[in-house]
Amino acid sequence: MTIATYHPEYSEHIDFWQRSDDVVNNRVHAKKQTYLPIIGLIPNGSGDDSTSNLNVFLTEKYNKQIWPMSVFFNFVNPTIEVTSGAIMRKPPTYKFAKDNANSVLDYLTDNSDGRGNGLTQLARKMCSALAQKGRCGLLVDVPVMANAGVVITGEVVPRLAFYEANQIIDWEVDYRNGVEVLTFLSL
Repeated sequence: MTIATYHPEYSEHIDFWQRSDDVVNNRVHAKKQTYLPIIGLIPNGSGDDSTSNLNVFLTEKYNKQIWPMSVFFNFVNPTIEVTSGAIMRKPPTYKFAKDNANSVLDYLTDNSDGRGNGLTQLARKMCSALAQKGRCGLLVDVPVMANAGVVITGEVVPRLAFYEANQIIDWEVDYRNGVEVLTFLSL
């Protein structure tokens, strides 16, 4: 049985990342009382019937009058889209081999993650994630290969795996020869 551990930085930022997801993905109205709580309710611990009646009245007023009139304009998502669009305005060019020769890495332009997303789409996704949460992860999944022939034919190729900030829960780094090296990762 494994017990999930959380990096202190993850624990510090997860609430912000979840709020950010709600705002960008337009889920603010779906989570009513999280973002526009019922203010002024009397705690229901007194046992007084008038208190519970007042709470029922205020809750009904909230659901029928206050919440329907609330407005949330999602300016964050268009801003992130415009920002990542400005960064990726000029299509990138990839050169994996000299003199226009074919390269074993050419598949990355059209299908870098195994789902049909090329490097350009993956870069756009990373730009959006960085603008939204300030971090993301990109791992290279290198399969065990029997020989170089399966790579050249494209049967077995390394894939890039993109992870949102909230999917990377714990990690450790070490310094080797002055370079920071990831030594542990939990997703």
